[in-house]
Amino acid sequence: MLEQGIIENSISNFNSPMFLVPKSSDQVRSFLALSGYYRRFIKDYASIASPLTSLLKKDVPFQWSETRQKSFCDLKHALTSAPVLAYPDYSKPFILNTDASYSGLGAVLMQEHQGKNRPIAYASRTLNKAEKNYAVTEIEALAVVWALKKFKYIIYGYPIEILTDHKPLLHLFKGKDLFGRMARWLLTVQNYMPTFTYIKGKANVAADALSRNCALTCAVSTETPTFDTLTHTDNFKAQRDDPMWSKVISYLETGNDLDLPHVPSLSPRFIQP
Repeated sequence: MLEQGIIENSISNFNSPMFLVPKSSDQVRSFLALSGYYRRFIKDYASIASPLTSLLKKDVPFQWSETRQKSFCDLKHALTSAPVLAYPDYSKPFILNTDASYSGLGAVLMQEHQGKNRPIAYASRTLNKAEKNYAVTEIEALAVVWALKKFKYIIYGYPIEILTDHKPLLHLFKGKDLFGRMARWLLTVQNYMPTFTYIKGKANVAADALSRNCALTCAVSTETPTFDTLTHTDNFKAQRDDPMWSKVISYLETGNDLDLPHVPSLSPRFIQP
């Protein structure tokens, strides 16, 4: 882990590829849209991407080569390793960028870092047979609900700004006359601390690229790259072993005096007797 809090070895494992090898110029264009969104974090981005960019020129036939394969792999590696992916900073609000298409759902979890939105994790998945029958607004809402659940163990209990290029969502999740699955989704969203912000579609590059490419990919990150998944048993043991929280647990169980140093970050979480 670097001093700035950036993960050095996240999910650069090529057994979990972000995209399968592009089979058309449109797929190359979509991949470059995603990688280009984070080009400021990728050293020599233009040079690395040049072999792929040439495929987007007019009247250039699609022809894959070793040079283009290397360019594709280098960019894919850069997107999933330092200094692109950051670890969560719980002193800052989270930003969740979602998008949906009839190809699938896409989401990027981010936080502002030195004036720029830096990704923490990516995710995407295809729609199942039933979901492909949803209306456009429904699949956009599904993307939000799915992404919140996907990143729950990072974001739960903390403020999160949800960016969407689908304006009806701004009012939908404030609705009072919802029913069926929309009502259930509203209850799910209300478990979090969201605010919704509309962004124009052309500005929603990263999530859009993920949603439109997941049909030909495996999930971008089936696990958040910055953490190991913890079980309830792991959490219980960690709290028992922690010098501060073990005292809190002891107080709750036995009523013993709670002798803790003043920790400002804890003040919103409990009232010391």
